[in-house]
Amino acid sequence: MKSKVKIILVAMIVLPFMFWSCQDKQQIIKIGAIFSSTGVAGDYGKKSVEGITLAADLINNKGGVNGKKINLIIEDAKSSNKDAISAYNKLVDFDRVHYIIGDVYSSTTKVIIENLAKDEVLFAPGASNPDLVNLSKNFLRNWTSDDFDGLAMSKIIQENSITTISVLTQQNDYTMALKNAFIKDYKADGRTISDEGLFTEEQKSYKELLLRLKKKILCLKIH
Repeated sequence: MKSKVKIILVAMIVLPFMFWSCQDKQQIIKIGAIFSSTGVAGDYGKKSVEGITLAADLINNKGGVNGKKINLIIEDAKSSNKDAISAYNKLVDFDRVHYIIGDVYSSTTKVIIENLAKDEVLFAPGASNPDLVNLSKNFLRNWTSDDFDGLAMSKIIQENSITTISVLTQQNDYTMALKNAFIKDYKADGRTISDEGLFTEEQKSYKELLLRLKKKILCLKIH
């Protein structure tokens, strides 16, 4: 998932494209940002905020968008659906924004999508869960679905003529979606998964899981 952070810098290109149509007579364009800067997705949220802040600064230093400077208003979703909605409501009701960037965390992104009004646009740089497809015509993202990535993982294993594996998966919406897509394709032609294991994001010891998988041919760890 670390590679997702790099895609945030695409905002340098996407931000002007999205907001050229803004008809606000003020000399600023207000853009909301909701990222999980704390909680289980905090590492990715913090880097995302750094990326969009850099993008806004670069655009503003070059004169803004059609002469209007970007005013970036950033809120923390705290890796929580409840806090994501609170952040969304604050941006919409108090700050009066119509354009929002975020989150990289799919579960928080989903609840924001479900609350979007007709005149609001959400751009998510990294939220990849398959459940986000076709939820709203006002939502767009620049990352492939986990279905695609899980399929690619399966093909790599198959190309190496490995027929029996164990799968060890971290428990979050991103990795579980990857696992489901991987297993669906991998088992399609009769290949088998000899064992499956789950671990939490806070887990410190993997001894029990590793001992159980010790005698398996190959362990695929998804995290």
